[in-house]
Amino acid sequence: MKKLCCFFLLLIFLIANNCTGPKIELRFNVKPGTIYTYRVTTDQLISQTIKGQALDMNQTIIMEHRYEVIEINDAGNTILKIVYDKVGYMQDGPLGEIEYRSWEDTTDIPMIAQGFASLVGQEFLVEISSQGSIVDVKGTDKIIKKMLEDLDLPAVGAMKEEMERNMRNQFGDDAFKENMKSMFYFYPDRPVGVGDSWQATWRMSKGFPMILHNTWKITKMNETEVFLDVYIKVESNKEATLLQIGGIEMSYDLSGEQKGTVVVDRETGWCTKSHLEQTFEGMIRTSGGMFGSQDGMEWPIKVAGTVTIESTRE
Repeated sequence: MKKLCCFFLLLIFLIANNCTGPKIELRFNVKPGTIYTYRVTTDQLISQTIKGQALDMNQTIIMEHRYEVIEINDAGNTILKIVYDKVGYMQDGPLGEIEYRSWEDTTDIPMIAQGFASLVGQEFLVEISSQGSIVDVKGTDKIIKKMLEDLDLPAVGAMKEEMERNMRNQFGDDAFKENMKSMFYFYPDRPVGVGDSWQATWRMSKGFPMILHNTWKITKMNETEVFLDVYIKVESNKEATLLQIGGIEMSYDLSGEQKGTVVVDRETGWCTKSHLEQTFEGMIRTSGGMFGSQDGMEWPIKVAGTVTIESTRE
């Protein structure tokens, strides 16, 4: 009887361990000379209620980049050159219908889309470790300079200084480091197989400050691809610096979630496809400026949308 029980325990152990199948080292492992196109489409319905008036806006942002793998340096990190090839911005809301697509011939660029238009053709360098950590970013100063030039601001003065400060917060080296985490910094610190999951928490202090609690789980694998389920719990980073515009301080208190799927090339660790659904809600608060040092405004906001990534190798 004891031998029979031991046999069944061994059988259960083998079955349990075989359910996940083989383990793999999932790493960022692209090859020098390779070029990828990377298209990110964000569709959002943004609902706000200000002084009792409902203001809904449908917004679509398209960013298409070219990623060129320049080299693997002495530290074993990958150097990527990233170029903005195409940019699109479409909006339908209180300001009416606004459309800008850089791949269409146009000389009349809507003011709200001028910042996006300035990105076309701009490039910067990124250094990435094999585990997807963003080690260094170079070249964003030129992007910021071009955006400021296209805005045609006064050569000197408080307005230009404030706009440059906000742009460095949104588009500077540190901001790019934080924003690119979601694209690369998802690799596990151990071999993984089907059914395995891992977590990481990121604190974003630039742009729209957030704390992201990420969970990834491998649902299946084949000889060339790894399929992941993704769940991200989102909350505001209240320790971050407030956004200032025209003497007005603006803060966001948002929470919500993103969930969806990611497909990764098994050999290179490159994300080839992704689809996330997002829902956030909370409050926007302003103070200072025309609102006075103490009094301000606040209003509720809800965001529902999708983020889709499609990537191909040239």
